[in-house]
Amino acid sequence: MNQNFLMKTLILVLGVLIVISVFFGFNTIEEQSVTIEQLKEKVKEQENQISYLQTSKRKQTEESQKTDESKMKESVNVFIESIFHVEEENYDERRSNAKAVVTQDLFKKQFPKDTPPEKLLYEHDVSDINIYLSQEDQSAFVIFDQEITNLANNRTDKKRMTIQVFLQKEGEEWIVNDFRQIHAEPL
Repeated sequence: MNQNFLMKTLILVLGVLIVISVFFGFNTIEEQSVTIEQLKEKVKEQENQISYLQTSKRKQTEESQKTDESKMKESVNVFIESIFHVEEENYDERRSNAKAVVTQDLFKKQFPKDTPPEKLLYEHDVSDINIYLSQEDQSAFVIFDQEITNLANNRTDKKRMTIQVFLQKEGEEWIVNDFRQIHAEPL
């Protein structure tokens, strides 16, 4: 009988231990499940934040690139008008505009004097300017029509010009530091 009582007590103690272990096991599993869910939510919030920051950075980069492209095109356009649109009365205006968009070395080459030449032999007019930027080498290919009028006999020739304009960034602005003629085709 004593042995039977001992056996029943042992089984009862084991049963209680099993119930307590199961209770704590389920409790631990529940706590771990809650912790996992909290961590999943935190990861999702961080992924959303990363996605937002990446999108924001991409938009800023695109806006910056558009701004740079716009500034490059504007500088090239002013350069073309300043150098290739030559009339008797526009020397000071061309010189002033060029000073804002070209390097000092190029400015000195294109406008060596403070005053216009004594007598202008040809007038040049530009039209249909198309600018194609190349971000890799910081240059632009420019195709435009140029009309050249001989002031001695009023004879006019037209040609399509293709030039490459080289740019450099100074601060927030783009300026022209060199150019080369690639092609001139009579029209």
